[in-house]
Amino acid sequence: MIKVSVEDLRQRYEQLPDGELFSLAFGAVETLRPEALELVHEEIRRRGGGEMLDDFLEAQDRIPTEAEYEQLVERFRSEDCPICESQESPLNAFKVTTVQSFIFWTRSEKEVVLGCPDCIVRAATKARIKTLLFGWWGFPWGIPATIVGFFQTRKALRAHQFPEPTPELLGLVGRNRVPMMARLILEERLLKEEARERGDLSVSEGDESERVYTVLQAPAGCGAQTAGLEEFSTTVKLEPGEIVTYFRSYSDVAERILRQSHGERSMPSTFLREVGGGYRVGWFDDAEGHVQDWDDLAEAAADYLLFSFGRGRLGVTWAVRTGN
Repeated sequence: MIKVSVEDLRQRYEQLPDGELFSLAFGAVETLRPEALELVHEEIRRRGGGEMLDDFLEAQDRIPTEAEYEQLVERFRSEDCPICESQESPLNAFKVTTVQSFIFWTRSEKEVVLGCPDCIVRAATKARIKTLLFGWWGFPWGIPATIVGFFQTRKALRAHQFPEPTPELLGLVGRNRVPMMARLILEERLLKEEARERGDLSVSEGDESERVYTVLQAPAGCGAQTAGLEEFSTTVKLEPGEIVTYFRSYSDVAERILRQSHGERSMPSTFLREVGGGYRVGWFDDAEGHVQDWDDLAEAAADYLLFSFGRGRLGVTWAVRTGN
């Protein structure tokens, strides 16, 4: 085998489009020689992609904490359904089996279907009908394979009954951990920069002032009201600052919670609504009570989530740290 020289590799990478170069750095790490990978990194930095590369390298080495892992799962599930592009329900994944046979030939195809519950049920129904029509014609394995296929698909047919993430979905999250962590690290950095620009996080002459989020005791007599919020059962367990960061990263999810609160709810109930250019969170029982007003939707959504799950109310204080 002819070994390509380092200089030849350098010239080859200089000619690659950005997309192919980043695919090499992020998708072919294990197939490149160490010196080749170093050249790829060097070329990416030369093109101004150093920060993104650093985020990816940090993500490779960073083992997510339990809270971070739960956050990755929630983010993965909040994406659009890859089949119908809907955002109405959190994503999940189920195993679906299709069996086809003809005389002495039998084939069993297993796939993991990722999508919203409606799309998963449709995919499972289609697989079961196809198996029923074409699965049992083979000898001797057609009928046994058909029975096994029906058994393996039964859970997907009841996807609406499984709101929690399945092992198949957790497996998909694990396989996509590095790019998802890189995205999380990038968002954390951008949020800090935006916070400094807004004044939420200001740094000057070694002194740092920042908003510190706490959980305050919930008002007496206000019980948990989680109807329509079941998908956030793990998000609400995060630290209050992490919940705010989550909603700032995913403003569309915060908007969805705002719309959800506008829908039909039983009384008494927690509420989140727009008021005077800002947002109000409180308790409604014939009249509004225990209200907190917010300028930031992310903070309002975090307060609403904490209040709705009975964990408490979002509190904000300022902390000042003096640098050395």
